[in-house]
Amino acid sequence: MLFLQTRLHTIFMSPSGIHVLLLFVKLGVMKSNVESRLKNYEQDLQKFESRWHQLKPSDALLDDDPSAGEQAVQLIKEKKQEFEELETTREALEYASHHIC
Repeated sequence: MLFLQTRLHTIFMSPSGIHVLLLFVKLGVMKSNVESRLKNYEQDLQKFESRWHQLKPSDALLDDDPSAGEQAVQLIKEKKQEFEELETTREALEYASHHIC
């Protein structure tokens, strides 16, 4: 046991040992950050899906009101932009998780 304590002390007190330890700590923080961002992304994606199902234009509405078509197109453009932002976030998270985790 004393040998192990001495060996650990030697490793952690050397400059390279401290450097390695700091790298492991930073890597752990980065992994935690990516996991947190991934959870936030999943929540945002669920919110987007819920809003889309609630607000998407229905066929009956479009058949009844011709001007509703313009509103539907506008809504779809807005949702497309939101979805593209989510896709950008997903790609960044995919890149980060591939390189960090």
